[in-house]
Amino acid sequence: MRKLPALIAACTLSLAAPAGAGGDERPGAFALPQAKVTGYATPVIVVERGEEVTFTNLDLEKHDVVQDVETDGFGSKKRMPWCKKKKADAHGHHHASDCPIFWSKLTGLGDTTPILGLQNVKSGEVYSFFCTLHHGMKGKLIVR
Repeated sequence: MRKLPALIAACTLSLAAPAGAGGDERPGAFALPQAKVTGYATPVIVVERGEEVTFTNLDLEKHDVVQDVETDGFGSKKRMPWCKKKKADAHGHHHASDCPIFWSKLTGLGDTTPILGLQNVKSGEVYSFFCTLHHGMKGKLIVR
């Protein structure tokens, strides 16, 4: 638990650092302690198309970042690895439009994971995302 204050401090500094300030310029999503109540520390993420984005969890509870297909009204038109976990409808069909375009794995305290599927986002679009365990955690991904 001693590393938690250092992780929070590093996260706070990276959130406060302006673009071009040196160091790792990769954008990221962050969850701080009590995120299920307060939401993501980065509710808006702006990226260039093709840019890598990571998710860092500094909360005791696990969280993830997944495109909110219901809010956006669209999802991936092709089968994504995430969709293997999706259940079929009453007729036994899987609907590709139900698949999120991007997602991360559930991530524990102090861990950083890539957000996958971002090669499928389009420039000029705004995407919603949320935590699959804590639906009150919401954010927007803006692709330039």
